[in-house]
Amino acid sequence: MNVDNPGKFVSELHDLTEVDALAERMLDYHLEVFERIFDADVFSIYGLLLGNTDDELRDLVEGRQRSLRQNRAVILLSTAGGYLEPVQRMVETLRHHFDFVAFVVPTQADSAGTIFVMSGDSIYMDYYSRLGPIDPQIETERGGNPVSASGVLSQYAKFVEKSATSGLSPIEQDLLLESIDLGTLDQMSHEHRRSIQLLSDWLPKFMFRDSSDQSATKERAAWIAKTLSDPERWHSHSHAISMDILKSEFKLSIVDFGKEPSLRERIRKYDKLLSNHQSLKDVDVVLHTMRDFKYLRSSVEF
Repeated sequence: MNVDNPGKFVSELHDLTEVDALAERMLDYHLEVFERIFDADVFSIYGLLLGNTDDELRDLVEGRQRSLRQNRAVILLSTAGGYLEPVQRMVETLRHHFDFVAFVVPTQADSAGTIFVMSGDSIYMDYYSRLGPIDPQIETERGGNPVSASGVLSQYAKFVEKSATSGLSPIEQDLLLESIDLGTLDQMSHEHRRSIQLLSDWLPKFMFRDSSDQSATKERAAWIAKTLSDPERWHSHSHAISMDILKSEFKLSIVDFGKEPSLRERIRKYDKLLSNHQSLKDVDVVLHTMRDFKYLRSSVEF
């Protein structure tokens, strides 16, 4: 924008407002088509799953003028992760209002996003979509961006094991003592167990609810939760878990929207449009349902 020319500045600002309005109308149009396709109320969440995201989703859901589709919801989700607490509250909100909840993952839903997706009755992905390992993020007393709970716990366990066998070098001892305090370590352990427990509870309750053998289903859910949260299996917080892996290794029933060309193209167009709109608005989180948008900013990075 040209701040040296006030008249031009106002004109450019007006143009940006018109661009925003046009983008929102186009996004509403795509969402209206999705609602007809899925016969459900559709909500989009793009960005980190942080505090206030759950409050904003609640407001969108409660404020929605729903039709006869009110017992079904579809969530289009794109996220690099977030915190467990807002995820749990969003799941509780959706399940309070809807009997059926499905998730569509156009590109990625990592960490806390993976837990969120696993609370659904159905998951839509294609070959390009990715989930990620379950890896709770924790804020430390030293501030800065959140750190990986699973990664820290795994490294701490290795230090403890080495100290009991061959012993730690002075550098390793300093690293162990200075890297993190015991209170935060305890919180990490708690969040790690909590993430496994949530997934172990939600899979039998929702995605596997029609299984005839609930005992075997609970064992299978526990195995999935532990495997997805195993840092030795995935090595990285950002490790991509494809639809094929979810189908072949975890035996999850994923709906491949790539097999429906018209749906695939509409999802990709919507994803690009909303991602570009989010970037132009310079916001970290966008929530969207018909004729309603919420925009959030945060200093947190994952």
